[in-house]
Amino acid sequence: MDLGKLSKGGKIFAAGALVYLIASFLTWYSIDLPEIGISLSANAWESQVVGFGWGPLWAILLVVGAVLLVLPAAGVKAPTMQPAVYLLVGALSFIFTLLRLLIGYDGLDSGFGLYLAVVAAAAAAYGAFADFTAGGGKLDRKSTRLNSQSLAYLVCRLLLEKK
Repeated sequence: MDLGKLSKGGKIFAAGALVYLIASFLTWYSIDLPEIGISLSANAWESQVVGFGWGPLWAILLVVGAVLLVLPAAGVKAPTMQPAVYLLVGALSFIFTLLRLLIGYDGLDSGFGLYLAVVAAAAAAYGAFADFTAGGGKLDRKSTRLNSQSLAYLVCRLLLEKK
């Protein structure tokens, strides 16, 4: 496998996806009730606690994207996707994981796995953005069509806008 065939952004996206997958198995939420002797924790895959399986959804999408990026470096033919799709998956995984962290649940403490997942999703989004711009993709206000590129523009604009 020749990882030199991957772009810098592709490497960052793939690394972020791998770290997100690992983080999804670590503690996302915990509760400690010493008065009754109970201490519980939940990871992203325990959807009854975390909520609708958002963590696993983004972990799966990020890993599928990373596999599709890495397979050609291994000499395996794989379907190609537009860089805007990677950008969309990376940005949405970051937004929804960050929202999961910020909203949280009453009475539950956020765990290390959730914090790590936010950082990993941010890295994947950055890697996808780097690939998108390196491939000639532009995020400008003149885009009027509603497609994956303009949606990615709106998401990145919200993330990168300076106040």
